[in-house]
Amino acid sequence: MGPRPRGFCAAPSPLRFAAGFHSEGVRTNHYGLGSPPEEKDASSQTHFRPILAACLVPIATTAALLACGAGTELSPAPVNPTPPAVLTPPGTSVTPDELQERYGIHVSLIAITAAGGLIDVRLKVTDASGAIQIFNPGSPPVLMAIERGVEIVLPAAPATEQPESGQTYFFLYPSTRGALRPGSTVTLAFGDLGIDCQVAP
Repeated sequence: MGPRPRGFCAAPSPLRFAAGFHSEGVRTNHYGLGSPPEEKDASSQTHFRPILAACLVPIATTAALLACGAGTELSPAPVNPTPPAVLTPPGTSVTPDELQERYGIHVSLIAITAAGGLIDVRLKVTDASGAIQIFNPGSPPVLMAIERGVEIVLPAAPATEQPESGQTYFFLYPSTRGALRPGSTVTLAFGDLGIDCQVAP
């Protein structure tokens, strides 16, 4: 065969791609050509024995553990429900009607919303001169589920706001641990003044 022309690239031989891959009884050399089975030395046989042993040990161990636990019935762990926290109700309690008469605040709505994830509280100020005694719109009242031992507090604003007559204030509280349900009773606490209200059905 004459010399190859410049720029000529021979296609790689299919046998070259076989280099490094072993088949039963044949060991490929650098050029991908197989040598007879009788030239296979003992080192290539013992090379795979530690790997095989390492794979079989965890399989045998797992099988033994499964066999031991097959006849053992696991008893459920005892459940100790956490008792609700003890909450101290506000010192002074008034009804929603008394809240409006004395302090000019009307509880327009307390309802569960957002698929049970939020509590919508709406307060309408009917008399700002009375509301200013207990209500700061930047510091929302606290919701207390006395029986369930849950208290929900919203963060207060850094500045004090003055309530305005005729203004309705909206507050969204997280429904912590599902403390409130439609129709349940909740205490709206303005400091030491508490108002027992009913959650809208």
